Amino acid sequence: MALPSSGAISLNQMHVEAAGSVASETSVSLNDSDIRGLIGKGSATDMDFSEWYGSDSLESVSFDVIAGGGGGGSGMNNGAGTGGLVDGSDGGNSTFTITHSGTTILGRASAGGTGGAASSLGHSDDNSGEASIFGAGGANSGKENNGNPAPATSYGAGGGGGGGRRQTNFFGSVYNTDPGGAGGTAGDRNQGSDSVNIYTGSVLTIVVGAKGIGGVDPNGGTNGGAGATGRASITVGGSTYTYTNPGTYTINL
Repeated sequence: MALPSSGAISLNQMHVEAAGSVASETSVSLNDSDIRGLIGKGSATDMDFSEWYGSDSLESVSFDVIAGGGGGGSGMNNGAGTGGLVDGSDGGNSTFTITHSGTTILGRASAGGTGGAASSLGHSDDNSGEASIFGAGGANSGKENNGNPAPATSYGAGGGGGGGRRQTNFFGSVYNTDPGGAGGTAGDRNQGSDSVNIYTGSVLTIVVGAKGIGGVDPNGGTNGGAGATGRASITVGGSTYTYTNPGTYTINL
């Protein structure tokens, strides 16, 4: 809530606007950095209370957060009916939160892509991973091949599934087909902007989701390909924080 645009204004009101309600009636001076920050003043310069009329701690926050892509499922491909049993794993969730004194000011979450189901496609079906806004998923591997991983910069894309198999006899007749694994789906993407009060001491926490792992078959089947990791890019008051490696990142605003 902005400070009054006219009339009486107190240093305590300024402190609450800069640092939140927890700062009410605590020690403060006009030359404190958070007070000066409300109007962009330098240290130890001439200041008048009227300069704070209508000022606030409101900041624009823009975000683009995509979760990790799911891994591809394994394919059978051994003619014995025992392979192709391992699904791809789901991608990790990507999130961000802005908190102050333990209270969440703003937050968003994107769910990881789903791992591909093992041996769920026909032997000649396309087993590509789902593309994301950043690029293609793992390419179709074709029959009898391991699934292709999503390109590293296709953030959030799914990995390709393991290929199936078709067996023919001496006369060219098909006597067996093994199913292939499905590609993983892309992670959810959450993009937008908002305006919130960013008080002194606020903390931005970003979590980038890991890629889903392709199903690794122990019984002679084809393996699925890995998905791509997530990505998060958050801009707060003109400063941008972008991360593409899985993990948790903490920024003091």
